[in-house]
Amino acid sequence: MVQRDMTILSVLQLKLQ
Repeated sequence: MVQRDMTILSVLQLKLQ
């Protein structure tokens, strides 16, 4: 997987919280 994708996922998770 691309690191950017993982970064985006982590950011989205933080926003969801």
